[in-house]
Amino acid sequence: MGTDRFDMGMRVVCIKSYGKLKVGGHYPINGCGTLEYNMDCRRGNKTGYGFSIEYEDYDWKTRKTDRETYYFIHDEMSEYFITEDEDYQAYERDQKIEQIIK
Repeated sequence: MGTDRFDMGMRVVCIKSYGKLKVGGHYPINGCGTLEYNMDCRRGNKTGYGFSIEYEDYDWKTRKTDRETYYFIHDEMSEYFITEDEDYQAYERDQKIEQIIK
């Protein structure tokens, strides 16, 4: 694994759409561990250390919550997500660049 960039309980920002996860959306990491021990059929054939990311959307009209869990192996996380800290650093950088070009 080699990096503690992503960890249980933190929120991540989606940078590449996957299922119902949208680019720019903030989602919680609600589980981590060795995926082959997870009996959830939605993990597919993914094995090794990974994370579960929860999508949740509440519809105020129907008062129903749409909830979906997606599984990513450790190596996939950087392809689909950045940390909220990294997202904020990019925002600050963009603000500075915008001030310079004005």
